[in-house]
Formats: sequence, structure tokens, C-alpha cells
Amino acid sequence: MLAWNLHFHICAKLIEFLKNILYSEDFVNRNKKSPKDFTRKRILTFQTLILYFINLPKGSYQDELDHFFKALFKSEVAVAMVSKMALSLARKKLKYSAFIELNPVMSG
Repeated sequence: MLAWNLHFHICAKLIEFLKNILYSEDFVNRNKKSPKDFTRKRILTFQTLILYFINLPKGSYQDELDHFFKALFKSEVAVAMVSKMALSLARKKLKYSAFIELNPVMSG
């Protein structure tokens, strides 16, 4: 039980740390390709896109998107909320440097 509580505490701290980084205006501005990118209110925000990719999708894009948003919105049924084309277009707005910057956080 002690090990489980410690593991839970470490995971909670990591999630909070990641949240602070992902919602940091500096981090977002450094890692989007244009100042206009990710300014409109959409389902596929900068933060959601990063979380989708660090989830390491393994199946088809549409299946993975449906399951990701099912978990994100705590839905009972997987619903196509975002198309794979929308994912592709959003991905083009994201610099790869975001993942390089997050790598030490995720592996450490």
C-alpha cells in the first residue's frame, strides 16, 4: 500500500509539472510555428495535441483519436470528435522542438 501511495504521489506531481509546462505561454509560443497558430478555440488545442502524441498512439489515427477523446471527455462511447485530417493540419502548426523540450521531463 505504501508503494502504491508513493507511486500515485509521484504520478500526480508529474502530471502537475507537465500541466504547468504545457499551459506556459512561453512554452506554447516557443513551440508553435506561427503566432497565429492555436489562437482559435478548438477541440484540438496545443495542449491536447501534445497530450495525444505523448500518449504514443499505435493504431490507426482515427481509432486512436476516437479512443483518446473518449478517455479525455470520460465518454462511454468513442465518438469521432476530430478527424485525422484535422490532426494532420494541427500537427503542421507544432514544432518538433516541443517534444525535444519535454523529453527530459518525460524520461526523468
